[in-house]
Amino acid sequence: MKSGPPSSSLTASQTKPAKVAGRFYNEPLLDFAVKENRDKMKIALANFRKEFGTTYSPMIDGKKVASQDLHDRENPSAVNEIVGKIAMASVPDADRAVASAKEFYPKWRKETPQTRANILKKWSALMKCDRFRLIAIEVFETGKPWAEADNRKT
Repeated sequence: MKSGPPSSSLTASQTKPAKVAGRFYNEPLLDFAVKENRDKMKIALANFRKEFGTTYSPMIDGKKVASQDLHDRENPSAVNEIVGKIAMASVPDADRAVASAKEFYPKWRKETPQTRANILKKWSALMKCDRFRLIAIEVFETGKPWAEADNRKT
């Protein structure tokens, strides 16, 4: 007696629904068994490691907010490594950020759905371009394995 799933005469293309143009689809996960993906990931990790110790400041209205309250962000997989220094916003900074968002919202609300979608598509394209870097950041900041960090980006 044969074991395993029942045989089917359907081909793979017949079992997968066709993609519809203009519709949202998650990016497929990267296959790190593929040498090219592993090599790109190793380069992204090495490049981001060069940025360790950088100070990251909050931004309000496109401008960095100065802060003397810095917190070290350690690599949870190697706690002696400081991934970055995080500048903490104050309560008045948070109040300014909320006020700024409230001020901008009416303009955003008046944009057509197509305009808003186009902005989000541009943002998505930028994230695709920086995919390996974004994965590297998550690997160092959270200690996640490559595939799990990639899963959070798609």
